[in-house]
Amino acid sequence: MRVLLATDRSISSDAAADFLQQLEFSEPVDLNVLSSVPVTASVGFSGLPPVVQSVMQEEEAALREHLAAVGTKFEARTATSVQNLVVGPPGYEIRTEADQWNADLIVMGAVGKSMMERVVLGSVSDFVATHTASSVLVVRPPKSENKEEPPRHIMVALDGSKDDVQLIDFLKRLKWPANAVLHLVHVIEDMTLYRQDLLEHMDQHWQQERETSEQHAHEIQQLAQVAIPSVETSVVVAAHVGEALIKYADRHHCELVITGDHHRNIINRILLGSVSRYVLRYAHCSVVIAREPRGENPAT
Repeated sequence: MRVLLATDRSISSDAAADFLQQLEFSEPVDLNVLSSVPVTASVGFSGLPPVVQSVMQEEEAALREHLAAVGTKFEARTATSVQNLVVGPPGYEIRTEADQWNADLIVMGAVGKSMMERVVLGSVSDFVATHTASSVLVVRPPKSENKEEPPRHIMVALDGSKDDVQLIDFLKRLKWPANAVLHLVHVIEDMTLYRQDLLEHMDQHWQQERETSEQHAHEIQQLAQVAIPSVETSVVVAAHVGEALIKYADRHHCELVITGDHHRNIINRILLGSVSRYVLRYAHCSVVIAREPRGENPAT
């Protein structure tokens, strides 16, 4: 499995590295540790004041040292490990490297705690999650008492489609603690805000949808128990799907949410305002957007 770890010496990216270190994969891991700087001596400083040149050179040197340290940290747990320092906007460079290297998973930190900070400072993680074809794990630091343990309460957000199987396929690519609990959650949009005459005609259809969702969750449960034997399924009715998923995760102390992105083109992702992006932005725990595997990896 090809894992790209984006790091920038921040507390957030350090948390991402720590989280990745706690995960145990079911297959050998090739690790690519990536940092980016907006400008370096290699592209020239002719237009910059000497003090700025000095600061940028120091930052580049610090990043190179940091990359080497992170690579060493994972040496014993990876089949191969490389470190790359690239020049350019972080979001664009992470996406480009992931595409060229054919990464299966991108791991990065989520920056900021307040709503405004997430919108502004977390724009890199949002850009990468939206624009890449790789699965993306955005890490929010766990509570201090769970800092050195892998997640034990995992939630998978189902949408009732056949694509839910790929979420379980991602789940199977990792080994989970023996006492881990998996929550399979499907949220049905509440129709109480619709006109009464429409509700009367839709009542039978809505009941059928709930029964279908429960049956689907049961089928997914059987697939998931190969990875995590302890599985709970829930079909929730709520006015806002994203909010309901986050409330469920909070109520059950989930440390990781796995959701999908089933849209096949970039226009759909940008215009989406999707459940996946809502959960990514506002969940209080780490989030995986799991996508269909890229297929055969090219030679390194």
